[in-house]
Amino acid sequence: MDPVLAAARPTFDPRAVVAIARRTFGVEANDARDLGSERDQAFLLVGAEGAPLAVMKVSNAAEDASTLDMEALAVLHARRVDPDLPLAIPWLVPGAASTSADPADRRAPITSEDGEHHVRMYDVLPGRARVDALDLSDAALGAWGEMAARIGRSLRGFFHPAAQRTMLWDVQHAARSRELLGAIHDPEQRQLVGIVLDRFESSVVPVWPALRAQVVHGDLTTDNALTDAAGFVTGIVDFGDMSHSALITDIASLLDSLLNDRVDDELFRCARLVLDGYQRITPLEPLELRLLPELLAARAAVTIAISSWRSERGLEDPTFAERYNAPVARTIRTLLDAGWAEAARRFGAEPAPSPADDGRLAARREAVLGPAMESLTYDTPVHVVSAAGVWMTGADGRRYLDAYNNVPCVGHGHPRVTEAIARQGRRV
Repeated sequence: MDPVLAAARPTFDPRAVVAIARRTFGVEANDARDLGSERDQAFLLVGAEGAPLAVMKVSNAAEDASTLDMEALAVLHARRVDPDLPLAIPWLVPGAASTSADPADRRAPITSEDGEHHVRMYDVLPGRARVDALDLSDAALGAWGEMAARIGRSLRGFFHPAAQRTMLWDVQHAARSRELLGAIHDPEQRQLVGIVLDRFESSVVPVWPALRAQVVHGDLTTDNALTDAAGFVTGIVDFGDMSHSALITDIASLLDSLLNDRVDDELFRCARLVLDGYQRITPLEPLELRLLPELLAARAAVTIAISSWRSERGLEDPTFAERYNAPVARTIRTLLDAGWAEAARRFGAEPAPSPADDGRLAARREAVLGPAMESLTYDTPVHVVSAAGVWMTGADGRRYLDAYNNVPCVGHGHPRVTEAIARQGRRV
């Protein structure tokens, strides 16, 4: 487990923070307001008459400096790729060259009774913190999906050795949360988490290596973004859960946050809005869509397990730590009630094919194509569900050599043909 999850957050009071800000970054603040954080401390530094000056973060003493350097380098990389992303950029320490590429120049070490911390300073970005996901409009939900895809795309070419870590919030390590089950005091929630972890181990773990992977943000949620009055993202303020993982983990964490307290049909409707926004930037692969219900449920299960465990150990205030447990438990119940396959279909995955009745299939063809098309020249209709090259596959699994007409010239699913169709369909 990442040692930071097992460590208490720093305990600097506002007076000490004001002094530290002055000493490390030369910021003359009148007061410091705690913004709340799971593992670190974050403060809004204010000047005369409460005017905001900067945001200061004090890292957990258990946090490795290389992880903080990774965060800084990742943000700078993302800004180069997509300059319009509203990212919080750590300041250079006083005296560092303005052209410095050394991430260590963006943190200032300080020592306290519990060890060494690192101070980082940021501009105050516009927007409000911790928007209620239920207040987001359909347009805002789609925009959140787009933002998640843009962040993923901006990190596509980035790597850092510190990204290879066991961060329990990363659902690829969901199975390790089983060790935390005993800390979940609600028996129904404990049972739900166990069911989800069983499913994850049997259905997701075997195919995990086939998923697209890169360094991901991992935690675009309503806790880690600022929004305008309409709920659109105006600032992304935390890269602390980055890791090398499957790209789709970004969507799992996003949906885990945005679908809070949405159940039944409304959960699936809102999920599709978020996914539509994401796929305007980055289309999802069939396997990713098929596994999305399990990954969303795993993220919800991890939320319950980690928050309960940290609460039990006294690492966080229980009310704050477990504030999302009941809503995400309802998310899990909604997915279980629908069934994994049906939930995947409602997220946009292709349904599993089933052979159609021959007579009904012929009648459907006649109704759709009408008299302008020639009638079937063979007795038994072929229910084709996929094709590649000159081979077609029926719903019954039988393969057919297609020598009927035209297709042998280029074959079914020719990459240049399919890309031309998709490219035209994406054009706006």
